[in-house]
Amino acid sequence: MPDKKNVRSVQSVAQAAGKKIGNQALNALVEMVGFRADRAEEELEKLVLYVGEAREITLQDVKNCVTPSRNTTSFKCAIACGSAMQLGR
Repeated sequence: MPDKKNVRSVQSVAQAAGKKIGNQALNALVEMVGFRADRAEEELEKLVLYVGEAREITLQDVKNCVTPSRNTTSFKCAIACGSAMQLGR
């Protein structure tokens, strides 16, 4: 579960940029960046540019735009799958 402080920080940045971010998108963003507030804010700035005139940042926007941290479960899973494929498993 994402840290409430990080979530509030990201929400504040989104609001300052005139954007709304839903709970699913917000939680995914915070989780994908490894719970680091500074990185979440950087990725949110990237998302603001990505969505352009849209008023809301969606879960799909987060999936399309955010680079997962090396510490996230999905990133570790992708690395493990790639390694298994190289070994012929």
